[in-house]
Amino acid sequence: FYARTWRLAALLLDAGVKPGDRVALMLERSPRIVESMVATLMVGGVYVPMETDLPAQRAAEVVRISEAVCAIIDPEVREILPASLPVIFPPDGAINPDKGVDLPQPPDVGIGPQSLAYVLFTSGSTGKPKAAQIKHTGIVNLIQWLCRDYQLTHRDSAMFKTPYGHDVSVPEIYQPLMTGGRIVIAEPDGHRDPDYLVQLTVDQQVTVSYFVPTMLREFVRVSDSIADFPLEHAIVAG
Repeated sequence: FYARTWRLAALLLDAGVKPGDRVALMLERSPRIVESMVATLMVGGVYVPMETDLPAQRAAEVVRISEAVCAIIDPEVREILPASLPVIFPPDGAINPDKGVDLPQPPDVGIGPQSLAYVLFTSGSTGKPKAAQIKHTGIVNLIQWLCRDYQLTHRDSAMFKTPYGHDVSVPEIYQPLMTGGRIVIAEPDGHRDPDYLVQLTVDQQVTVSYFVPTMLREFVRVSDSIADFPLEHAIVAG
């Protein structure tokens, strides 16, 4: 993970990304999302998550308002973004750090608790993109509270299933990263199917999952009759 993330961070540095610069992300749910988030933070950037099904007009508005200097994207979505926006495609293939790959420590970019980590856009009541800017201290406080109150450790596996343009995805990703646990990544659109999520929980022995109330009701309905269900913590927000 570190090797792939550092390689992506190096591409961001080569593209001229500086501390505080916004980097748009437009990726299907996969390990590439996690790598892109962390790579952006490694170079002091501020990531702007964008769903891959955004209409081109709204995507252009988000890019304009956020003042994104570049984007990390899946090749299939290039036409959605403004042609003038520089793009980076996540590197393909596995990297073996034991075979000549130089993995220096991340640069000291002078980022502190009050620095921005990411910018989320919601439609709000107007239908127009509205930005919420989240600082590093907000993420750290949330994860420390969750780990303390729910006694989450490196032994836990958390499911990343929420679209990453929503706040609920933040603990799904950063809680296992900060505790040394395991991230179980649901397939794209898998968050809409409670049967799939229940089966994935069983197959991957997921112990922590974060829900909005509507999905929790469906998840409980499907999983209620399963003996020895592995989920230990169902954390609800929204």
